[in-house]
Amino acid sequence: MKDEYESECRVRRRDGQWRWFIGRARPLRNEQGSIIRWFGTLTDINESIEAREAANRTREQLLRVIETAKVSIWSVNMDRIVTMLEGSLMWQAPGETTIQAVGLNIYEIFGGVDEGQRAAYIQPVEDVLTGRSSDETTEMEFASNNRFYQTRYVPLLGTTRKAGCEPEVHIDGVIGVSMDITELRKREQDLRTQEKENSKLLANALAAKEASRMKSQFLANVSRSGLLLVIDIVQVVN
Repeated sequence: MKDEYESECRVRRRDGQWRWFIGRARPLRNEQGSIIRWFGTLTDINESIEAREAANRTREQLLRVIETAKVSIWSVNMDRIVTMLEGSLMWQAPGETTIQAVGLNIYEIFGGVDEGQRAAYIQPVEDVLTGRSSDETTEMEFASNNRFYQTRYVPLLGTTRKAGCEPEVHIDGVIGVSMDITELRKREQDLRTQEKENSKLLANALAAKEASRMKSQFLANVSRSGLLLVIDIVQVVN
């Protein structure tokens, strides 16, 4: 048996406007425990509901942007625990289910990743957490899905207030933004390949032009030599 009732609902006011309210009620019982009446309140929470719905819409839009842009946003606290992850893990193969990384130690999450890549990815986290770096960027390719990712690491800052003192800023963790740059790398590779092809074609064209020039010069020299020989013979005959 409930001792308290609570419900959110839309109510139409006398002015015709629909607004969200939260209704709460508690029972008044007699000595035998039976309810003899209810006491309740109705509170207008329309602004709070609208703000919550707007926040949910913003979050849904952000998640769609993250999915479309192939971006992962995550954070790690000072205990190396993942406190937030939006997007997929970088080394996931297509169709692989994303693990529930929040609440796990970052070293646990990277347990199945190649040791060299694990070190390259986690070292910037340690550098930021220990204050050795305030902004780092890495790039790497994961063999599990043949994708290139660029990751930026920045400190998550917090403040501590002491009586009579200015707030002190300290590092609370690390925020990471990982972006899939595979298509960019492919385009760069295609451009380099095209540049090599263009250079080869240009070299071939220059070589052909030079060969044609040398051939023309040779024929001109031969023709000139033949003409001079004819003139010399005519002069001798005469």
